[in-house]
Amino acid sequence: MPASRRTKFVLWTTLCVFLVFIAWFARSLYHAWHRFASEERICGAFHPIISAIDKFHETTGTLPTNLTQLVPAYVPQIPTTPVADSIDYRVMPDGTNWELAVHSRITGALRMYVQRSSGQFTEEEQQQGVTGFHGWVVFRESR
Repeated sequence: MPASRRTKFVLWTTLCVFLVFIAWFARSLYHAWHRFASEERICGAFHPIISAIDKFHETTGTLPTNLTQLVPAYVPQIPTTPVADSIDYRVMPDGTNWELAVHSRITGALRMYVQRSSGQFTEEEQQQGVTGFHGWVVFRESR
């Protein structure tokens, strides 16, 4: 006995809803993977810079005033695009800690990835942070 029109309609509707759900899930999974991979690229690109700052501090007893002091003795070059649109480095007011801020569109939206030697962020900064990974705190930017 052939299936009725109503049965066919219910089956096709259920199949379409299921396929839309699968597509939505796959898209969400891809975006999460892309964000993770992009954050890992930033971490991998700037880990040598962070290590170089620490080695410079151990060797000289002072923090570098700018990142160019690290090239070529501590690191061959400063990473640039496609990972970073711009890089800001500063010695914190206490004179013993530093901050590295990487401005990047690697995930599509403009974000600022901040790493501090102290690892300390104010409560307000933590609330403004979008996410964090490997000691970095990520902020949204609107330029």
